[in-house]
Amino acid sequence: MSYEAKFHPTKTAAELAAENPYIGEYEIAVASDTGDMKIGPGRWNGLEYAGRSVPAVETLTDGATITWTFNGNESRNAKVTLGGNRTLALSGCTSGASGTLIVVQGAGGQTLALPSGSYVVNAGAGVATLSAGAADRDVLSFLYVSSTEIYWTVGLDFTSA
Repeated sequence: MSYEAKFHPTKTAAELAAENPYIGEYEIAVASDTGDMKIGPGRWNGLEYAGRSVPAVETLTDGATITWTFNGNESRNAKVTLGGNRTLALSGCTSGASGTLIVVQGAGGQTLALPSGSYVVNAGAGVATLSAGAADRDVLSFLYVSSTEIYWTVGLDFTSA
């Protein structure tokens, strides 16, 4: 019995999600930008990722609004250094998306407003109170259920040896 690998060398994960092609039995489809791989049979959006590796830590661009872009229900890691009081926006998330964000204080005392629909652990009321010192590092992790249900945990004041 022979198996055919079906590659999409010019299609990104977002394009595959929008097109939602059928992947035949034992066929393999790979997104060109992320390397995400799925094995058929089934439509791209309905298949689980195969052999998905832990994503690299990306650096987000500081600005009044910091936008973190996802392709559906993927998991991402990122880091941002705050240059002032900022707002975080999540883009492209679908149910099951998750991420870990390292937040570094610039001069210190900056705030990061979370997206609406955020719930923060330990009665945070949707607000993550960050460490305030210059160069302090906090780690925020989330699970996206819907635009009105985003669950956050917060680890404060990470220090090195």
